[in-house]
Amino acid sequence: MSNNWRKYIFFIYLLLSIFLCSCNGSKANKQVDDDYSSADKLVSIAVEEKEEYLERIHIPVISSFYMKGVIDEKYTFTIRFTVDSGKVDGAYCYKGKEEWITIKGTIKGDNVRLEETIYNGQKSVYVSNGTYFDGKFDYDNGTIKGTWHSADGTRSLPFKIENYYNTGYPQF
Repeated sequence: MSNNWRKYIFFIYLLLSIFLCSCNGSKANKQVDDDYSSADKLVSIAVEEKEEYLERIHIPVISSFYMKGVIDEKYTFTIRFTVDSGKVDGAYCYKGKEEWITIKGTIKGDNVRLEETIYNGQKSVYVSNGTYFDGKFDYDNGTIKGTWHSADGTRSLPFKIENYYNTGYPQF
């Protein structure tokens, strides 16, 4: 085969390679563009809509809080809890005490219910001891206000839980 034919075949091979790469490349670029546009759409959605979207596609929205509280303007405590798709797990401790009291509960919209729980070793579950907090979460001010109820039902006292810095959303 002559040297000219080899150059001619090489040139054709080169053109075909460039043509095939450019066709596949445009598909790959379109896919990347589509991925970025869907990400941009998610970013443009408001925070509440993002949380609803994540819950709809079964990705839990988890928030952790460390706050201070007071019952009846007398009994101060520190509280820490985690919210995962509306379910609350945490504990609180009265000032001057060392024992943390386990709490479990729910947050639905701005309604909060936190129940003191004890571990039932026979059933390997936490069960309510009857004491609970029932209140409203003010997301703008980062506070929860409501009524604390004793286990025997004889006492109902007002409570307030707030961000340590007294303003805005609670600390994560």
